[in-house]
Amino acid sequence: MTTPSLRPPAVIAVLGAGNMGSGIAQACAQAGFVVRVRDVDEPTVHKGRERIEKMLAGAIERQKMSPARRDEVLGRVTFTTDLTAAVAGAALVVEAVFEEVAVKRAVFAEIAPQVSAETIVATNTSSLSVAELSEGSPIRGGSRVSTSSIRRRSTSSSRSSGDPRAIERRSGSSSGSATCCARSRSRPRTRPASA
Repeated sequence: MTTPSLRPPAVIAVLGAGNMGSGIAQACAQAGFVVRVRDVDEPTVHKGRERIEKMLAGAIERQKMSPARRDEVLGRVTFTTDLTAAVAGAALVVEAVFEEVAVKRAVFAEIAPQVSAETIVATNTSSLSVAELSEGSPIRGGSRVSTSSIRRRSTSSSRSSGDPRAIERRSGSSSGSATCCARSRSRPRTRPASA
């Protein structure tokens, strides 16, 4: 099985509207993706939107972005407390909740029945083992799949490639920012972790 193409305007769900989740959502929206940000309550969702708006306002002040471009980026981001609505039809789901194994595992368990077998599920962790996070989950991870970090290409390399909306995948270790955890359900990728 090959990884589906993840190109704009594909839908990316970001679960968690904190600093990391908001930053991931902003980068994806700036790259041209449709982004749905989900958190557990309205005040947290509101703070996430404010974070993105503040970062974009800073880009305007530094003359790195126009107000029209800001509006375009914000128009691609929606915020919700409804998990089902957030993950429906998403090509990529990025978990960006608290850095606690139990919390992350609970998120994986909750989304597993709601995403398709083709959905890529990723975790944003800086210190936890993806293998440990996936133990007992219908979303497989760890040594059964390769891990990769997802990052936005720099502006200069995006311009030289001709596609300013490009997102690329980098090989990484079993923990790291936005580490790709697995395909959903019981259909893990078959490529070994060492590949």
